Amino acid sequence: MIAVATLISQLTLLGYALIRMPRDEGAFRFSGRMIRMKKTVLAPILKLSYPVAAGEGEMDYRSILRFLKARKPYVQATLENTANHNAVQSRQLIQRLYDEM
Repeated sequence: MIAVATLISQLTLLGYALIRMPRDEGAFRFSGRMIRMKKTVLAPILKLSYPVAAGEGEMDYRSILRFLKARKPYVQATLENTANHNAVQSRQLIQRLYDEM
């Protein structure tokens, strides 16, 4: 429910900004003519924003798992951004890292 509220508020702010900013004559004015989509800039941003499952990205889970094992040993967690083809592999990676602690 919080995710829906966040999405609605962000879209509302974006809509207001897109309506207001082209009309504004201040320092924060916005024009579509100012936007340039260069591949050298856009490609790394899209690569970083693409969701990946646990173990497929650059995140090191050891410090998080160390904290969980020490202070919350029976906590349950979910694996976000997993699909049928990578869910088992992601769970096995997290389980192996947790067991090695």
